[in-house]
Amino acid sequence: KLTIVLGFVSSGKSTLLAALPGDIQPSGGNIYFEEKTLVAQKPWTMTGSIRDNIMKRYFQVLNACCLEEDISSMSEEDETWVTSKGENLSGGQRQRISVARFIYSNADVVIIVSILIFFNFCFQSELQLPCDAADAEMIELVEMELRELMSSMGYDGDNIPMVKGSALCALEGTNPGLGENAIMELLAQVDSYIPQPVRDLDKPFLLPVESVYSIPGRGTVVTGRLERGVIKKGMEAEFLGFGKQFKSVITGVEMFRQILDEAQAGDQIGALVRGLKRDDVKRGMFMGKPGTLKVQDHFESQVYVLNKDEGGRQRPITTYNQVNMFSKTWTITCEINLPDKELVMPGEDARIEMKLQKPCVMEQGQRFTIRDGSTTIGTGVVTKILPRLSEMERKLLVEGKKFREKFLASQKEKEAKK
Repeated sequence: KLTIVLGFVSSGKSTLLAALPGDIQPSGGNIYFEEKTLVAQKPWTMTGSIRDNIMKRYFQVLNACCLEEDISSMSEEDETWVTSKGENLSGGQRQRISVARFIYSNADVVIIVSILIFFNFCFQSELQLPCDAADAEMIELVEMELRELMSSMGYDGDNIPMVKGSALCALEGTNPGLGENAIMELLAQVDSYIPQPVRDLDKPFLLPVESVYSIPGRGTVVTGRLERGVIKKGMEAEFLGFGKQFKSVITGVEMFRQILDEAQAGDQIGALVRGLKRDDVKRGMFMGKPGTLKVQDHFESQVYVLNKDEGGRQRPITTYNQVNMFSKTWTITCEINLPDKELVMPGEDARIEMKLQKPCVMEQGQRFTIRDGSTTIGTGVVTKILPRLSEMERKLLVEGKKFREKFLASQKEKEAKK
């Protein structure tokens, strides 16, 4: 589940976040933060690229979020510089923002499901206030106002948990009542009050393959985020994509260097499979329950075309344009067909038929991004699966423009003779 920390400038958000993961020894369970990174920061300004500031942890995040392919296809890759908020955005930043705007274009607000409040007493470090100097009467008034505010916004203001403490005391190891104990109470409230996200466990398992590794003496491991279902040791698995289809058996499941009996939807896992070589499987293929997956190469979609200000291109999209399509973990060249109009200008959305050069796992409702070289030109969603391409349709798609023109000319000659 995603937990967000909100607060005004200098309210102690960073201090609280620093106190949560690893600076206090856990009373139970495990913490998977192996490294910490400090970023030099000034008000409203951050210097240095993403790569310089985050390094190894950054690449782990990219892998967990399946973003390596997206980053590598951007014009400036991950070299992102921010000199002023809202100004001097790079092309890659504008493209990310444009894609996000399209995805949430039908939503007026981002809905926060559950809220709890932490009163951080010692955020005014410049005043040198001790941890026990908070005015109890003022805190009570603030609590009442916050509950009224939450109630006016549609939340259950009377029952929202409110924890009082000091993140600074927790970090410095002073005043356990306001420090460590308060942080532990906050974590307990997060676990009990904020509901767990609903995982799609009832459907057959589906895992888009991100990476493939060969472990000497053990076999081949495929990694990825389990999108639905449950995976257990000993289950049969089927691999599909890029014209390949074969079955295997899962002999082991691992997550964060821990061997698991089973993995559930939402887990980032590595699955050890029997009898496969590293070259048999590649990024972009899908692993699923045998008989539940189908490959497609022809579908209808609704696509929004980015304009130049959003990082797109100036030229319109026309029928027979060939572009690169990115979806899940695969990248394939596809051909565009416009059934309703001759062209789609930047900034417009339209119904578009797509033909893939190689069949891949595709489902209705699946989202994708299309790019022309290093430029993102649009993003869309699959609305309807169409019949598979015939051999001649695939040949016309693969051979390109000259072959298609010759074929159409010969067809016209045959019709003229008739």
